[in-house]
Amino acid sequence: SFRSGIDVREQLGLSCLALVPEIPSPQQAGLQSPFSLFAEQLRALRAGLHLGPAPRVIAIIAARPAEGKTTLTIAFARALAASGLRVLAVDGDIRQPGFNPVFDVGGAPGLTDHLAGLVALDDVLAPDPLSPLMVLPAGTQAKTALSLFLSPAFDRFMTQLRESWDVVLLDVPPVFALAEGRVLA
Repeated sequence: SFRSGIDVREQLGLSCLALVPEIPSPQQAGLQSPFSLFAEQLRALRAGLHLGPAPRVIAIIAARPAEGKTTLTIAFARALAASGLRVLAVDGDIRQPGFNPVFDVGGAPGLTDHLAGLVALDDVLAPDPLSPLMVLPAGTQAKTALSLFLSPAFDRFMTQLRESWDVVLLDVPPVFALAEGRVLA
C-alpha cells in the first residue's frame, strides 16, 4: 500500500491526483460532509482530471474484487453531479452489479438490455435520490455481455453518451478476473 502521494510518485513514477481516505458510509460522505477530507480528495481528483465542460468518459477499474471501485465511482459521480455537471454512472460489472443495493435497481433492465436492442436508453436510466446523478444499471443480459461490449452497438452507445453527458463514469469489473473488464477499460 501507499501512504502518500510521494510514495506513488517514487515507486510507480506516476502522478498522484488524490488520496481518498477510507471512511464509514463513503458513498454519501461527499454530500453529507462537503468540507471533509474525503470530499476534498474527491475535488482534488476532479481538478487533477481537469473535468470541466468537455465530455469525458472515465473507467474506474480495480485489479480484483473488493478494492473500492464501485464505492469510488458512486461517491465521485455524486460529487460531480452535485457540482452542476451532467453525470451518468454506468454499472458495467454485469456479473456482480454494485449499483443494485445503493440505488435499488436489482433485476432492472439496464446497460446490457439497451445494447441488445431490448429497451431505449431513456427507459433504463434511474435517478439518484440524493443528487442530480443519473445511473444506468448493469442489466439482465449477463450471458451475452462480452459479445455486446465488443459489438458496433457499444461504439454507438459510447458516442451517444459523449453527446449527452458532461461526464460518464464506468464502474468496470475487476480486470484480472473478467474479460469484460479489459474490454470496457
